[in-house]
Amino acid sequence: MILPFFKMQSCGNDYIFFDLLRPGISERISGVSLPRLAARISDRHTGVGGDGLVLLRPSDKSDAFMQMFNADGSEGRMCGNALRCAGRYLRRISEDGRDRFSVDTLSGVRYVRVPADDAAPVTAEMGQASFDPRTLPVPSAAHPLIEEKIITRNGIRCLTVLSVGNPHCVLFDRDQTLPDIATVGNALNACGLFAEGVNVSTVEIINANRLNIRVWERGSGETQACGTAACAAVAAAVKNGYCPENTDIRCRMRGGTLTVRYQTDGILLTGNADYVFRGEYEYAD
Repeated sequence: MILPFFKMQSCGNDYIFFDLLRPGISERISGVSLPRLAARISDRHTGVGGDGLVLLRPSDKSDAFMQMFNADGSEGRMCGNALRCAGRYLRRISEDGRDRFSVDTLSGVRYVRVPADDAAPVTAEMGQASFDPRTLPVPSAAHPLIEEKIITRNGIRCLTVLSVGNPHCVLFDRDQTLPDIATVGNALNACGLFAEGVNVSTVEIINANRLNIRVWERGSGETQACGTAACAAVAAAVKNGYCPENTDIRCRMRGGTLTVRYQTDGILLTGNADYVFRGEYEYAD
């Protein structure tokens, strides 16, 4: 079957999108294994190539429902960069001139503010961070894991764990002594603490307003950037007293810089959301 798609990216974090808001594609992919389709189309050698697949579906309580799959075919609950890209697309197809759009996800409804200028940054209202281990889930934890020491197969790690719609583990690399992010990410996902896996970030604190972040995403490995990881890093930095609330924090990742503002009523994530190309993908299940 022939499936029309478009590709978008933010700071090198790239996703392939299917628009199911318009008639046509929904009927074509009915009965198709979406995890298998996601893994195939995301492959950078034999597919289109991307960090995952996003389907924009009709919703009875928002402008669209965003269903997303990681590059290995596992389904994700939230993605801050894909969310802002979805908002950019909704603004493009909208006919009423609005600049704020609602997007439903498995983690709840989120709102995106999109300027008319396609080159201007997009801001997503990401909701509140949760340090409650039951939201992650971490079944064995009786209390929030704030700078908690745990044993992994390659050493003792001091980490802060939280959810920003999906689970994140943040390690502050104060002395630049942590192993590479893939080693840390794989070790933490193999330690048995996280029932559904966890995204892992190592964070270098440059100053109170600047962080350098490397991120390893469950289901995708190391990525150029991750919006929810930037939100988690800032939330953890505020929680531990490294960064202030209600201030724009610049988060530099491998693919570029995102800006995060941590507020008690929710986190704001701002950055680019760019079209890459559109095309057609021939798929045989």
